Parts: sequence; structure tokens; C-alpha cells
Amino acid sequence: MNEPSKISWRRIELETAGSTSTLAREWVERACESLPFAVRTRNQTAGRGRSGNSWWSDQGGLTFTVAFDPTAIGLKVEYGPRVAVAVAVAVVEVVSPIVGNKNIGIRWPNDVEFEGRKLAGILPERVETASGDRVLIGVGMNVRGDFANAPAEIAASATSIERIADRPISEMEFERIYDRLLDAIGTRVIDLASGSTELADRWRDLDLLLGERVRVDLGGEIVEGVGGGIDREGALWVAREREGAIALFGGRVLRQDPRRSVQN
Repeated sequence: MNEPSKISWRRIELETAGSTSTLAREWVERACESLPFAVRTRNQTAGRGRSGNSWWSDQGGLTFTVAFDPTAIGLKVEYGPRVAVAVAVAVVEVVSPIVGNKNIGIRWPNDVEFEGRKLAGILPERVETASGDRVLIGVGMNVRGDFANAPAEIAASATSIERIADRPISEMEFERIYDRLLDAIGTRVIDLASGSTELADRWRDLDLLLGERVRVDLGGEIVEGVGGGIDREGALWVAREREGAIALFGGRVLRQDPRRSVQN
């Protein structure tokens, strides 16, 4: 089978939606929308993050979900843990030229950050349907938001393209960002399916946890150590002081307690 060189997303635009990922899941389960598609809303009222967490967004946020058949591009099941970091690479590559190529990077497993503040979150999901597996990738990115109406925790930990670039983003540029992001996600997902070593090199280079002290919640167990990089399988290596290095394929990286001293 000849894999495609580009994914042409059929675009669905909604004024308001609870969650684009929830809608996309319902649509692929019922097979009522042709693939591949991208569904976007300018007003998401019940966005979802990892591990059942919510994703807050306002009118300045770019929120959408893409859905596709992984067999159409040769994306194997075992590549699942790499989807989030592959899409994170796409986000960084689109945003970096806009903000002057500042130090934007990947906070494993699924966030894009600048100077410790979240710019974007990525939610990949695999859905079993009567017609076969489907892959959904939800993206929430702060383009304009000033976070004046955001919960205090989000206002203290988030940033936006406008803030990083220190200039306003016009409506025309907002739409161009969406266009470029869809193209970049399609390209990087195809690269992932092909086993591109260049893609793995990119997410390793963009790893913000490399050499940093990290604490990862595995759900009942906390792994502590120093980030040793994101490997080609998408796993985060953590060098523990006594037990040695361990590869993690999932978990939640905890924010550093400011009372703890960190030495790299």
C-alpha cells in the first residue's frame, strides 16, 4: 500500500460545543462523518484533558480535534505513545516562527510550554469502532487569551502566542495558524507512521525536562529523578538516584515544589 504524503482534513466548524473530542468520538463510533476530519469550535464549554481533567478555554483559544483511520497511513498500534509528542513537534514548528523562535518546547507527555507556562495541550485517543480503530487527536492552544476570566490556577500557569510574541494576533493570522497547524499535524503523523528518525530527533531536542529534576505520578507511585530524554518510542527516561534509569510510557509530571532545591 502506498502511504499518502499529505492528509486532507475535511473541516467542520461549530460556533459552540461541549468538547470537540467527545463529539469526534461519537461521530466515529456511529460512522456518521467521513474520515479524515477536523472539528473546531470557537466556544468550547466542556473541554477534556488527560486523565479526565478539564481543559479551560475562551474565545482566544484554538480548540479542535482531528480524526482519522490509522491503517490509511500505516500507523501501527504500538506507535500510540508517540502520537502526543509527534503532534507537539508540529505545534512547536508552527508557533516558533510567529514568536521569534523563542525557547518553546515539549513538556512530556502532552504539553507545549514556554518558560514553565502551558501554551498548548494534546489529547490523543484510540477508539475501537465496528469499522476498525480510529485515532483522535484533540488540541487546545492559547492564541490570544489574556486569562483575565480564567481560574486562578490556569491564569498562573498558562501563556499564549500573543503574550510570547508581545503583539496582537489578528483574525486573519489566527486562521492561518489553524491552517498551518492542520498541515503540520498531518505531516508529522505521516512521519510517525513511516518511522522517521528525524521526527524522533526533533522531539528529543525539544524536551524541556532533559536534565531537570522530575517527579512523575504513575497513579499510586511517584517516580523521582532527573529527566534523561524522550526516546524513539516516546518514553520518558528518568535517572533515579538508587534504582537506576527507568522508561515511562505514561504518567503525570508534577509541577516542581518551589520549596525543594533543584540541582542539575
